[in-house]
Amino acid sequence: MFCDECGADDCLAAGTSYEYVAKKAKERGLDLPYSDDMGPEQRSEGLNHLVELAQQGNEIAKDLIKESMILVGEVVGQLANSLDIRQIVCGGPQWEQVKDFAEEGMSEAIRRRFALRQVHDIETRTSVLGSKIGAIGGACAVMDASLSPKATALLLR
Repeated sequence: MFCDECGADDCLAAGTSYEYVAKKAKERGLDLPYSDDMGPEQRSEGLNHLVELAQQGNEIAKDLIKESMILVGEVVGQLANSLDIRQIVCGGPQWEQVKDFAEEGMSEAIRRRFALRQVHDIETRTSVLGSKIGAIGGACAVMDASLSPKATALLLR
């Protein structure tokens, strides 16, 4: 999964891209539509199709999603080391559909990469906000920027 952008052979973007997943699917006998001129909508449709196949019990589709989420877990585990956090909250538009067959592998990858496990545990859980997590997070960022007091405004002159 060599990345053309950064040159790394373990790049998260390259390893979870639709192009990479479609190539792996084809190698394993699962035909996901792919062409170089596909736009974001077609890639999204292809990933949605992959999720549908996994939900219907297709083992190849399940394995592809698990492998992608393990890559995500490895990166998240490394970030958890840098930030020394205790809890990872998963969510987003597709998380509810894939968590049953992706959560365990991803959580194991996070724990494996988390170097501070001797100091404290790290918990992985699912957000109660479901697929609305991005919209709520964006709204909170806007409200925080608009309504929170600014440190410079609190200075005595």
